[in-house]
Amino acid sequence: MLERFFVSDGLRLRYLDGGAGETIVLLHGFAHDADRWVKSGAFARLAARRHVLALDCRGHGRSDKPHDPEAYAPMDADVVRMLDDANVSRAHCVGYSMGGALVGRLLIRHPDRVLTATFVGASGMASTARSSERSHIANGIAGGDARALVLAVRPTGEPPPDDIQLQSASARLLAGNDPLALAALLRTPVVPVSAEDLAAASATTPMLGVAGTNDPALNALLSLQKMVPRLEVVAIEGAGHAATINRPEVIDAIERFVDSHTSVRST
Repeated sequence: MLERFFVSDGLRLRYLDGGAGETIVLLHGFAHDADRWVKSGAFARLAARRHVLALDCRGHGRSDKPHDPEAYAPMDADVVRMLDDANVSRAHCVGYSMGGALVGRLLIRHPDRVLTATFVGASGMASTARSSERSHIANGIAGGDARALVLAVRPTGEPPPDDIQLQSASARLLAGNDPLALAALLRTPVVPVSAEDLAAASATTPMLGVAGTNDPALNALLSLQKMVPRLEVVAIEGAGHAATINRPEVIDAIERFVDSHTSVRST
């Protein structure tokens, strides 16, 4: 596995590069980084049979972290430039949470670069409906308090965490991150991606959705599936939003899905 850097819109961004074969792009969640895919075992397992690229999205990991919300608008272009830097024309794109929303944007803005789309703990859709909630979370994070975000993604069907648990989870989420950069990202105007957009994209791009049975994203995926019959949905029993990324069943689902769509070469 190699660590590489490239420049996008004047920002220095980092990605991990390993393996050989068709390319899989891994896009992490909010307040995570590319190393999360390494820690979960996904990178090594997928790279045993494929070429894998894992990006530190701007504002995260070892990539530059601007504090201007406008700087986060072109995040989908960062993925395209990473592919260019790695000399890859098309890739299987996998995104967890925030990364899943980014895959949705890639589908409508750069469909020619996407072989397949996998949404983990996400539906790929985005709207301005929750802008006020995003602003509230951003204000807290800017002040070093991520409790509102912790509550927003807590497992369904479970009692809310107590104050001590909330404080601990907030501290873990912000550890190693730049709160002002994360807040700026949340304040960036949302690029809308609708179910209709994804339905149109599904005509040429196979799609997979993976979410835990205790993750609110599962209901969004099942609702989307009614409009996008070609969307395959896999439920991970007992997993919440935060826990899904660490479950080996997620890698199982990604491997099966990618294996079933290997007729088109990615490079």
